[in-house]
Amino acid sequence: MLVRAGNDDVVRDVANSGGWELMEIPERHHDGIALLAGAMARLCGPRLPPIVRSLIPELGSVFECQRVTSAAFLAELLNHRVVNDLLLLEPLLDALTALEKDSCLLVRVLALRGLGNVASGSPEQVGAAPGIWDLEGKVEGQDIGNGFLLGIPPKILG
Repeated sequence: MLVRAGNDDVVRDVANSGGWELMEIPERHHDGIALLAGAMARLCGPRLPPIVRSLIPELGSVFECQRVTSAAFLAELLNHRVVNDLLLLEPLLDALTALEKDSCLLVRVLALRGLGNVASGSPEQVGAAPGIWDLEGKVEGQDIGNGFLLGIPPKILG
């Protein structure tokens, strides 16, 4: 589909980073999806708004795999400035913030990773929206293993 749409560069980028192989491993599928999202943000940003509009409703799916895949893709987008340029920042923040009570731990962690990604993708927004930046409070009591918050930059946690 990407090749037919003229996005051979995205296909190559994901292949070079091992993303397609990661998507075949159920435990690492979300990592491959994040690589795909990053490649799309870098190489075909203007195509993102309709994709984001179609993925946000999937965050409420009854199927965990759909919520994980959507959360992984959307969270990675926040690592790239293109979300500001395309006016996607607020809808992405709203969608990921709403996931803090999701029944799936991985979905919650991916949402928090996305909120943390704002520090590199849209650093001027850090602190501009009170309430969503209390990431330390959002993970309190959640067992995410070994004390490392899976990709959330330490400067976000204070």
